[in-house]
Amino acid sequence: WNNFISMRVEVYGCPFTSSSFNFDGHTIAYYDATFIPLHNKQDELRLRFKTNYPNGVLFYAKGTQNNDYLNVELRNGSIFVGVDLGSMPGRPGSTIIQAGSVLDDYQWHDLAIIRYMKNISVKIDQSVIQEESQSAFTGLDLDGKLYVGGAPNHMERGITVRPNFQGCLENVLYVSPSTNSILDILQNLQRQNPFYGLEQGMVGSGAMCE
Repeated sequence: WNNFISMRVEVYGCPFTSSSFNFDGHTIAYYDATFIPLHNKQDELRLRFKTNYPNGVLFYAKGTQNNDYLNVELRNGSIFVGVDLGSMPGRPGSTIIQAGSVLDDYQWHDLAIIRYMKNISVKIDQSVIQEESQSAFTGLDLDGKLYVGGAPNHMERGITVRPNFQGCLENVLYVSPSTNSILDILQNLQRQNPFYGLEQGMVGSGAMCE
């Protein structure tokens, strides 16, 4: 099971199809925003996960022309969300939000990160944490790749854990009003849509997430 992820697809009694992917700590999926950059004053990131590993990068995206980034990682069994809407000399813009505990229990957990300008809400299962960004700016500008399951360079700003995510991910959705789109990264990876791909590793089918 080295260097690939397995996939489980569930089809319920409606047109919606849910895909679960098992990440082995090596594979990284992505959406490439290089050609159509995302400039959002409000956005959402939603995903489901389960794991028995306490540390790992779940999601990472940044702007290549600025200091903006969005980082989601597990650290010691808790979710840490890092958001930087832009920094200035003497005024760092990074905001860190911690939510949940003992999330490495190999049970499904639902995570939603909802931002309106500088107001950030992090919901993990039934717990909600709200914070205000420390940045002087209100928009998140992302013009690189949006990574799922890890990051190719763990020296990037905001990342504090070294492992990539190991476990199951499902329904990874980034809502981008500026492009009027909902980026379903894992579903579009499965469909081999343009702009979606694997940074490293391979995809295999299986039932690892049942």
